Amino acid sequence: MKLFFFIFVTISYFELFAQMPENLVINGDFEILANDSCVRTANFTVGEFKGWFDHAVRSESSNGELGRTSPDSYHLDTCGRDVSWNNSIPVNTGGFQYPKSGNGYAGFVFHQSREFISGSLNKPTDIDLFYCVKIHLSVAEVSTVASKGLQVVFHTDSTLLVIPFTPTPGGMILNFQKELDKLSPITFLSDFISDTAAWITLEASFKADSNYRFFTIGNFNSLHNTDFIPLRPNDIGRAPLAYFFLDDVSIYDCSDTIPPPEPTFAFEVKAYPNPASDWFNFDYTLPEAGKVRIHVTDVFGKIVLARTELQGQKGVNTFAIDATPWAMGRYHISVLYEANGRSEYRHLKHQIIR
Repeated sequence: MKLFFFIFVTISYFELFAQMPENLVINGDFEILANDSCVRTANFTVGEFKGWFDHAVRSESSNGELGRTSPDSYHLDTCGRDVSWNNSIPVNTGGFQYPKSGNGYAGFVFHQSREFISGSLNKPTDIDLFYCVKIHLSVAEVSTVASKGLQVVFHTDSTLLVIPFTPTPGGMILNFQKELDKLSPITFLSDFISDTAAWITLEASFKADSNYRFFTIGNFNSLHNTDFIPLRPNDIGRAPLAYFFLDDVSIYDCSDTIPPPEPTFAFEVKAYPNPASDWFNFDYTLPEAGKVRIHVTDVFGKIVLARTELQGQKGVNTFAIDATPWAMGRYHISVLYEANGRSEYRHLKHQIIR
């Protein structure tokens, strides 16, 4: 009887193991260092982890100048140095955090000056197959805002893009965002990422249209279209900084499990700038001409903008909203779109600060 039980458990174990999808990400848990066996310098960049690199794109500084992006790496082994070493774990320049698993993790600026972290796949994706992407994030305590809209772009070359150097007389680089807008990022859908204690899981999926070997994670939206809210009351009015720790990245073939995509009903809404101090714009993109009803409430459910009916044409429509009389805080924008017997509902969260 015991022998039968052992055989049953063993077979079940190997059947389960055989069904586990292969993670295509090289060193997705940030365990293997490319060179030494421990952290060597205070500026231990992600490029020193095998399979990861920091030269895929160049990012702009807060004044618009072009500079090299340099996401960071953190490791439990700091070659015997004091735990206050910049890239040590759990205490480092970003805050206090243990790895999701193993000994290491990476960190990058999501918002304000943006950094991009790039990884490699151990084999190319197959065209027309569906792939799932899973990552784990934690917000560094150095952050002053919670943000959302993290994205990933897949590419066939280790260099995602090359931005021509065309400075103005003042040294500003004008075409950085223009180059990013040419890409087709996949967005990890989530609310504001704000947890500085736990690791949260974000997932996305896509259908491969090329044989991709590399991917880049970051914020590809323009900075004024990046949503954020203060993390703490004393962060209101401070310079917005969102710094994420990243660990346990996996990309795997999920063609057998992901359902076929439903027909898209391309109704999109956006409010910006977010946060705002007085007036802000509400954009609604319609797949065809129709009617849009909008109303706004505060966090207590009190209506601050009564139900307003808007007519919209196919494409992008804009409606300006005066938030001057509103108190500081978070507001909820409810939107209903109707056209040809179909209706879609959307909900936005908007922050007012002064």
